Amino acid sequence: MKRPIAVTLSGILLFLISLGSILVAGTLVFVERWLAATPAGPAAPEPFSVAMMTYAVYGSSAFLALGAAWMIATGIGVLRLRSWARVSIIVLAALLAFFFGAQLAASVTMLVSASPIGGLGTPGLTLILLLGVDVLFVALAVWWIIYFNRRPVRALFISSQTASGLHAASSPSLRPLGITLIAWLLLSGATMLPFFLALSVPAMIFGFTFRGGAAKAVYAAWTVLMVLSGYALFKLRSLGYALAVATFLLSAVNMLVMYVVPGAFETQQAEMSDWMRSRWPSMAGVPEGPGAREGKIAGLVAGALGGACFVVAPLLYLLLYRTDYFAAVARARQRSP
Repeated sequence: MKRPIAVTLSGILLFLISLGSILVAGTLVFVERWLAATPAGPAAPEPFSVAMMTYAVYGSSAFLALGAAWMIATGIGVLRLRSWARVSIIVLAALLAFFFGAQLAASVTMLVSASPIGGLGTPGLTLILLLGVDVLFVALAVWWIIYFNRRPVRALFISSQTASGLHAASSPSLRPLGITLIAWLLLSGATMLPFFLALSVPAMIFGFTFRGGAAKAVYAAWTVLMVLSGYALFKLRSLGYALAVATFLLSAVNMLVMYVVPGAFETQQAEMSDWMRSRWPSMAGVPEGPGAREGKIAGLVAGALGGACFVVAPLLYLLLYRTDYFAAVARARQRSP
């Protein structure tokens, strides 16, 4: 079966982006090891800063390496016209759109404010280059989302997999793609629970702040709700729809309170700053550097984009495609023995 040029190009781009991720990860590790081997001078950073930089470098490198492996596997699947690869590249595109979209918003905020970054003086050239990269990746992600959701492309991947004998033509997936993505989004929320519990991160719900054991209980209850919702959606249970809508609706209300109630966002930032200083005392008394105001604005914009992508969009999908979901539930019941 002939593969369209756009599909071939997408597979090649995935390989190139994965290669770039591997190079960046290797460069980060090399620079960190080189700096660690350099003798400390009188102006050496505090042990806390060194430890945090080490954790950040190795964590980022591991994240980039895993992302590269995902992109390589997806690129191979796309070139072989595997149905799962079409879903995978759409998920990757959504993540790229969110990450580089948030970075684009931060870049525009910094450029408009003309605030220096890292003591470089004028930020024009640096930010314009960064903005160009962000625009390029956002455009690529949007194109992937649109292209691989087109009906002819979906039919191409399904027919190719059927022809290869990997999937029976009479047994198409009962679960709509949007429901699958939302289910995995909810299930992935459980990965953050160990971090919240281990570091005793304060929880802010509807303008109220919970600390210590109360915060851990809030995070645990929220994780249970997300996992139950995701599992029920994935299994096409009727209850899953109500649970998922309730989960995203509560998240949307919580986000609305944070951005609409006067002082709520500033209170959250202050609470998180106090928590960081209590966890790492060496941060106490550290003054805000240049560009702190613009950084807060960029964080506000990035948070709004994240909420739109991961809260509002899934909620709207569930509300608009309620009939499709329950039709899939009915078909699943008919096929069950």
